[in-house]
This record gives sequence, C-alpha cells and structure tokens, in this order.
Amino acid sequence: MIEPKKYPPAKMNLPKKQEQPSPLQNIYNAALQYHGTGQLANAERCCRTIIAINPLHADSLHLLGTIAFQAGNYLAAVELINKAIGLNDKCSDYYCNLGSALQALGHMDEAVNSYNQALALKPDHAVACNNIGNALQTLGRLEESITAYKSALVVRPYDADTYSNLGSTLQALGRIDEATASYNQALTLKPDHVVAHFNLGGLLQALGKLDDALRHYEQALALRPEYAQAHTKKAMIQLIQGNLTSGWIEYEWRWRIQDFSFYNRKFSSPMWHGEPLNGQRILLHSEQGLGDCLQFLRYLPMVQAAGGIVVLEIPARLQRLAAQLPGVTHFAVTGEPLPPFDQHCPLMSLPLVFGTNLETIPSKVPYLSIPPDALQKASALQWPTEGLRVGLAWAGSSQHAMNQFRSISLSILQPLFDIKEVKFFSLQIDTAAKQLRTINATITDLSSVTTDMADTAAQIAQLDLVISVDTSVAHLAGALAKPFWLLLSCDTDWRWLLEREDSPWYPTARLFRQTILGDWSSVVDRVASSLALLANKAKSVAL
Repeated sequence: MIEPKKYPPAKMNLPKKQEQPSPLQNIYNAALQYHGTGQLANAERCCRTIIAINPLHADSLHLLGTIAFQAGNYLAAVELINKAIGLNDKCSDYYCNLGSALQALGHMDEAVNSYNQALALKPDHAVACNNIGNALQTLGRLEESITAYKSALVVRPYDADTYSNLGSTLQALGRIDEATASYNQALTLKPDHVVAHFNLGGLLQALGKLDDALRHYEQALALRPEYAQAHTKKAMIQLIQGNLTSGWIEYEWRWRIQDFSFYNRKFSSPMWHGEPLNGQRILLHSEQGLGDCLQFLRYLPMVQAAGGIVVLEIPARLQRLAAQLPGVTHFAVTGEPLPPFDQHCPLMSLPLVFGTNLETIPSKVPYLSIPPDALQKASALQWPTEGLRVGLAWAGSSQHAMNQFRSISLSILQPLFDIKEVKFFSLQIDTAAKQLRTINATITDLSSVTTDMADTAAQIAQLDLVISVDTSVAHLAGALAKPFWLLLSCDTDWRWLLEREDSPWYPTARLFRQTILGDWSSVVDRVASSLALLANKAKSVAL
C-alpha cells in the first residue's frame, strides 16, 4: 500500500505583536492577539478593517495569508503573502511562510527558492531551515536536507520536530543508527511527540522488531486516537503476525489517510459489509497495485455466492486477463465511466467482509485463467525443448513506497546464471528490463511481446518455475498455480507472514527470506542451491 509521509507539514512562522502607538497598529495588535488565541475569524476581520483603510499594509496582508494557510486555502495564502512581499521584500518571515504555502501546494522547487530567500535575509531562521529540510527530503535531495535540519538545530537545539524530521531523512539514506538516535532525541525532548513515536515505530518495523514497533504505534495512538497512519501501520503488524481478525479491522483506517484519498472515492451507493445482496449489482474496485488486485480477485465467487451481480473495475493491464472470470456482468477500466450499481466494496476490504482468518483463506488455485489469444501468441514463441524454463522478475514498480527494500539489481542474481540446464526468461516489462543489456548471461527478454498481464500469464504457462521479488508477477504465478520462488526482504509485506517458507494464500509458493536487512547475497545463494538441485532432478527425470 501506499506509505504516509514521515514528517509534519511545513510550519508557519507566526507574526509577533508590535508596540506602536498608532490606530492601525492597535487594530493589528488586536488581530495578532486574536490569532494567537485561535480566533481566526476575528483576526481576519481586524486585518480586513486595516486593508480597507490602508491597502498597502504589508503585515495585515501577510497575516491574512497566514490565516488562509491555516484554513487550508493555500492558493489564497500564496496570493496574499506575495502581495505582502511586493510591499516589503526584506522580511524573512514573509518568504518562509510563502514557502510553506507553496510546499502545501506541492510546488517544492518554488518552496525551496522561497526558503532560501528567507535564509538569505536571516541565515539563522530555524523554521525556514526545518521547512527547507522537509521540502528537500520530498525532492530526494537527502544530503542537503540533513544539512538544513542540522542548521536548524544549531539555532534551536531543543526542537523535537526537527530531530524527528532529521531521523526520517537519515532513515531514508539507510543510516539506521543515526536515525534511531535522532528519533530518541526527539522523544527525550518531547516524550509525547506523536510523529516521532510513529517514525520510530516505522524504523523498528523495518528492522523486524515488531513488538517494539507496535509499542510506539500504540503510544502514538494513545496521544492521538484518530491517527490513521498509526492505525494502518498497527494493522500491518497484526496481519503479518497472523492476527488477521484484528488486522482487517485496523486496516480500514487506511481510508482516513490523506495520501490515500486518491483511492477513497465518494460513491452515492453504500459500501457493502456482507449483508445478503439478493441480486443487487455490486461494484468491486481495485485500490492499490496490480499484485493486490490479483491477490483479492479470489473473493469474486464468494461475493457471487452472497447473491451479488458483480461489476468489476480494474487497471487496464488486467482487463483482458480478468475478462476470463466467470459471472462478471461488466468490466470497467480504472478511470472510465462506471455503469449503475447498488453497493460497492474495495477488493482489499473483502477479507474483512468475509471474516477471513488463517484457516479460512480462500486458497484454491488456479482462480485465474488465460485468454486463448494470449496462449496462442505465447505458444508461437521459440521455447527450448530441453532444460528447466525459469522466469525472472527482479524489480517492482518504482512508485511503490517500499520498492527500495523489495527490488534488487539483476546482477545480484548472477549465481543463478552459472547453473547448467536452466534457461532463463525475463518477465520484466519496465525500465528495469534495461539491466539485461549489462548482464553476462543468456536471458530471453519477453518484454517486446508483452502488452499486458494476459501476455505475462501466457508466458508463465510455458515455464516450469518463476523466481520473483515481491511484485505482481509473483501474485500472477500463484493465482495460476504455477510454482514460484519468492525473494523477500526483512521488511517484508504483511501477506507473507513471519518465518514461513510457504504461504496460506498461494499453495505453490516457496519463500526465501533475508535474515539481515539489505543482504540479498545469502538469499540468492540459497535460491541457487535449490535451483541447481531442481535442475539436476529435472535432468534425471528426462533421462
């Protein structure tokens, strides 16, 4: 699923009361007093009174921009603060707060420029240093982000927010010990720092210290019970520990995460919670990646058995494959207009609807079939008649939040290519397929004859085995009942549970797990040994 941002939004540097014995300044000071006590409407009224008398009152325009920012009206904030800067371009706070509004709009490069202008006027502007660190982190300029946070800490050494943000950047760079120390420093300074608890929980979870991670998520939730990100991360731990009943319930908090709102569409029809459908049309819709969609298509027969007439919305790459599913009345590609329906349910909420636990996972495979035209196309290719046919997928989508942990470089698989009697086929179709040009091995690239997942499915049908990292190819192989070996990071996804070499979701899976975060070499060595044995066994049978 999608990961939440690990730092708070940009701060505004709030205006300060000034003591000047003029009527307008008295009104402005009243506005500041109202603003400081959270009476934003009264503060805005005072500022507008001033602007009606003096449209060139820069401080009032700036404060109106600040109020607009706090109300979530970021475009208005940019417009108002820019007007203030046009009247007074020597105030560092104006530039800092303009950067905050630009950052909230996602205009990160412009925000960085504005923060830099604030720092040119006031090099020790701690809020600008912290905010530019956040923006640089979002832009992937991590080393610069660290420098900015450290500059902020020189000015404001006891700022827990900055330590928490610094920890996020250090963690992204893999500097785990430093990140841990930074989060702990934030919590030393402010034991009730909700985001620091959440961030430290995420780091501990990545290290496989799930009980410690869960403790920090629960502390965050004790401080902020509606913290949707913490609920969702807690769900991940419950699910990976096999506590599916509680995990599915917590997982529904994902809909309240702001970054998840893309998937949380507002339908006029109600969400289905398992009531008898009695012939009603129900929309089942995907919400995350291709692998998630493939995994939960297994629930369609159960929805049909509950009396539902299924309308299925899926990504375009799955349309031709999913069209083989029996009993679906209408298929819609994600983003296209939908036909009428009475109720709806996201595919990944179906386990909660059906009360799925480890014993009741619908694990019968295959539950997908391959279109005849795709099978014909794949069978027309030149497949070797001798040796073990093995498909490879070594990288997932670069858009996946955990892709840096789950994907590998093709070169890491080099020990496999020295095994005789094995013919390798690349199932990669994205930019990772370019790595084939740099490897010293004979691997047949299938990307030029692949248009969608139906083609990939037909190619898998021609193989003896699929070896994959945690990506949609693995789910496809499992849904087709093809043997597949899965290479898993220490920070593995919830669906693969803990310490198991098998999967209750896919009977044909064999799992090869990291024991040290980032150590793929030992995983590949174990895969190579197993593959050599399998190849020798296949050769003996052939003889």
